[in-house]
Amino acid sequence: MELTKIEIEKYKSIKSPVAITFSKDLPTILIGKNGSGKTNVLEALSAIALANTNYYGNREKEQPTYRAYIRLSEEDVATMLPDVVYDKNKCEIVAYSSGSNLKIDRVRSEYIVSSIRKEIADIRNLASQLKDAVDLYEKQLIKISHDGYEELPIHCYNLKDANGRLTNYNIICYQAEWFIKHINETLERMLKTFNDDEQALIFIADNYIHFGFDKHQFFKLEYVEPSLAKFEQKFVSINKTAIKREITKINKATKDACERINRLIKEIEDRTKRIQEGLDTDHMLRQEQEERYYSFLRHVQHIIGKRCLFLKNESNDVIFRKEDRNYYYNDHSNSIMETYLRQVYDGSDREELLRASKNELTLSERAVADFEAFLNENIPLFDREMYDSISVQAGEKGNISIFLNEKTGEQINLNETSAGRRWYFTYYFMKNILNEGDIFIIDEPAAMLHPSAQREVLCDLMELTKRGVKVVYSTHSPYLIPDEWQCVHFVTMTEEGTEVNCVSSNQELVFQMTNIVGEDIFDVQTVFDMYAQGDPIKIGRKCYNAVRNQTKGLDEAASKLFVSVDTIKSWNRNGDHFRCPKLENIIAVCNYANIKIKDLLN
Repeated sequence: MELTKIEIEKYKSIKSPVAITFSKDLPTILIGKNGSGKTNVLEALSAIALANTNYYGNREKEQPTYRAYIRLSEEDVATMLPDVVYDKNKCEIVAYSSGSNLKIDRVRSEYIVSSIRKEIADIRNLASQLKDAVDLYEKQLIKISHDGYEELPIHCYNLKDANGRLTNYNIICYQAEWFIKHINETLERMLKTFNDDEQALIFIADNYIHFGFDKHQFFKLEYVEPSLAKFEQKFVSINKTAIKREITKINKATKDACERINRLIKEIEDRTKRIQEGLDTDHMLRQEQEERYYSFLRHVQHIIGKRCLFLKNESNDVIFRKEDRNYYYNDHSNSIMETYLRQVYDGSDREELLRASKNELTLSERAVADFEAFLNENIPLFDREMYDSISVQAGEKGNISIFLNEKTGEQINLNETSAGRRWYFTYYFMKNILNEGDIFIIDEPAAMLHPSAQREVLCDLMELTKRGVKVVYSTHSPYLIPDEWQCVHFVTMTEEGTEVNCVSSNQELVFQMTNIVGEDIFDVQTVFDMYAQGDPIKIGRKCYNAVRNQTKGLDEAASKLFVSVDTIKSWNRNGDHFRCPKLENIIAVCNYANIKIKDLLN
C-alpha cells in the first residue's frame, strides 16, 4: 500500500485544491518565492499526518480539508481483500475525512467499495430483521393489553417474568416501551453511520453500538381458572381450550421474538464493534483470516498516520528552544541525550535513565563516555575542519553539557554556537529516529549552512527516501535539488491563492523544458510564476499566432503538438469557448515554433 498523492483542498492561503505527489525513492520538494504559501502546504501535511496518528484526531480551529490517494499492490489485495480480484488499472483508492477531526473516515473507490458494501449490506439486513423481531414482540404485548389497575378484572392467566415470578402488565409494558424506543433510535443512528453512495462510504462507527436489551423483557402467560361468583358462572362461559391454545401461541411467539432479538443484537454489536476496533489506532486486533477486511481499513488510515516529524526553520527552536520547561537548569542538551538513549544506548540502566531525562538527567561516568564517543563518531563531514572533537561534561548535579573543541583551542558550549550548527544537531537527531513509513517534513533545511553541507544534507534526505521514509521539504537552494526534477513542486501565489505545479513525469517534456528554459530549476520557477500571473487570453492568442505563423495547416501542427485542431483553435476563441493553453502546451509550442517561452508569457 503506497501513498501517492495528498490533495489539500483548503487551508489558509490554499483556496482551491493543490496536489502534493510522492515519488518512490525521491523526496517531495517545494520551491517558490517568500509568501507563496510553501509553509502553509507543509503545515497542512503535518496536521493531516498527526491527526491520523492521534486517537482523537486534530481539533484545531483551522483545519485543512484533503484527499489522500493510495495505490494498492497485488499483495495488498491478496492479503487484506481476498475476495477482490486484483486489477492493476483500478488499484487506486481515495481516502478522506468528512468530519471535524481530520481523521480519515471515508474511502472512495469503484474497485474496493463494491466488496466493502457487502459488509454494510449484511449489517443493514440484520437491522431489518431486528426491527421485525421487535415488531413481533410488540404485537404480543398488544394482545394482552389492559388496564392493570381496574378492580376485579376477569383473567384466565397469570403474567410471569423471566425468573418465573408473578408480575403485572404495567411493569412489563413500561420496560418494553423504553426498550422499543431505545432500540429504534439506536438502529436509526447506526444506519446513518453506514451511509454510502455508489462509490464512497463512511466506514467508521461513530460510537460503540449498544442496545441494552436484557432478559427482563421476556414474559410468559400461565392459564388459571377465572374467579367468578356463583351467579356469574350462570351467565359467563369460558372457552378453556381456545384460551389455552392462544396462550401457547403468545408464549411461543414471545419466546421466539426475544431469542431472535438477543441473537440479532449480539451479532450487530459484534460486527459494528469489529469495524470500530479495526480503525482504532490503539486497538490491537488479531490478524485472523475472517478479519482481513478490518485489517485493510486500519491500513488505509495508518498509511498517512504513522510518525510525522516537522522540523521548522531556524526561527523556531526545536532542541534548542528558547524557554526550557526544566526549572533547575537552562541547558538543552538533555533533548539530544534523550534521543541518544532511545536510539543508541543499550546499557542495562537505559529505562531508568529515560525516566530521569524527564526531569534532571544524570549519567554514570561510563554513560557519559559512551555518549561522547558516539558524538565524535558522527561529526558531520562539513564540520570536521571546524573543530577537533566534541566533549561531554557532567555538572555538579550530574546534568549534561555538550562542548565543541575548536581547532583554535577554544571550547564552545553547543547552546551558544551558530544557528546553522544548532539546526544541524536538531536535524541529525530527528532523522536518526525515523523508520519506514514515517513522514519527515522540513521547512527550509540547511538554509544557514555552507553549500557543501547542503549537498551532504541532500544525500541524507535521498537515503532516507530509499529507506521508505517520506521526505517533504521547501527550499531556495539549488544544492538541495536532485537531478530528477519530477519530484519538484513549484508553489506560486496568485489572486486565487496558493497554487502548486509539478514538473511533468513525462521525460520528453522535461527535456523540452530544459532546452527552452535552461537547466536551472529556479528558471523554471520563474516560468511558472509568469504563467500563473499572466493574462490567459493574451497567452492563448500568442500561442495560436505562433502556431499559425509556423504552418499553413493546423492538422500538421496538431500532430506535432500532440493536441487536437479544436484545442489549438480554442486558444483564439472568445467567451466560454476560449481555453488557455496548459504550460506543457506552451513548452511544446516554443519547441515547434522556435520561440522563447518568455515571449509567449510576457
